[in-house]
Amino acid sequence: MATDIGNRKSLSADLVKSLKKQFQKLQRLDISAYTFERHNSHYPDAKADLSVYDSLGTHVIVGREFGGRQTLFWESATPIVDKR
Repeated sequence: MATDIGNRKSLSADLVKSLKKQFQKLQRLDISAYTFERHNSHYPDAKADLSVYDSLGTHVIVGREFGGRQTLFWESATPIVDKR
């Protein structure tokens, strides 16, 4: 089960690096004002699901954290909502 559920936080250096690696359009942008929230994941072997927000607070990216510091991201039109 994920910790810090629903608490919006600043992106860590590792998350910034991972986002810029996976999204070419973010490589030259300053994303230091982006924030994220963790959500419980129903996906097997996932530690948590993530919702990433831009500097205006607009939901822009969804992600999933796995063990070993691996995080995968994709663009999504709607944020993840934990319904448990």
